[in-house]
Amino acid sequence: MGPYLSSCLKLCYKDEFVEGILLDCEKMLNDVGIGGIPEVYDGDEPRYGEGCPWQAWSIAELLRVAREVLNAKSLY
Repeated sequence: MGPYLSSCLKLCYKDEFVEGILLDCEKMLNDVGIGGIPEVYDGDEPRYGEGCPWQAWSIAELLRVAREVLNAKSLY
């Protein structure tokens, strides 16, 4: 998710688009365990989390992109 969202910011998508996805990702923090995001999700609805439920790099990528959004906003 992190590289995709970073690409969206760099390709002149609106910050609001990326922020909306980050807010959706915030909901995932309670899908399989408190404060964790699974490493993979099913592609079809209802999109259950699979694999290891607490991946540090999954959370780190979302935090990195959130910081990129804040930095992009400070440039305006």
